[in-house]
Amino acid sequence: MEVLNKAMQWAKDNHPEASLPHKAAFANSVAYLVTGVSGGFGGPSIREHLVSWSLGEPRNVNVSGVAMTAIVPGTLPMPGDWNFKAAILHCDPLCFGKISNYRYRAIQIIEREYCFDDDPLDLESLRGKSV
Repeated sequence: MEVLNKAMQWAKDNHPEASLPHKAAFANSVAYLVTGVSGGFGGPSIREHLVSWSLGEPRNVNVSGVAMTAIVPGTLPMPGDWNFKAAILHCDPLCFGKISNYRYRAIQIIEREYCFDDDPLDLESLRGKSV
């Protein structure tokens, strides 16, 4: 909980103009990378999935007849193995950058993952209606 709150404060201090969904996604994602545990400020959102998918290659798997997405580890550390500073540097562009920079991956996430608590402006942008 300490990492989660510290990450939220960092987001408020460094991105005061950012929406609450972006700050929440950032705090949840930093906590996930540092502690290996996700959640705390709602979600999951597209932005949080962008962070988890950035750790490797997403693959569809069948678990007892249920389709799921699994991340095949890449070269980055696994959740729980990050320090706070490295997690902040990794999550910052994914949670606060323009969603259009990640359009292809974000569309894949929407198609394959359960997302809510998304910033409405992100969804509009992905639909091609703004920003």
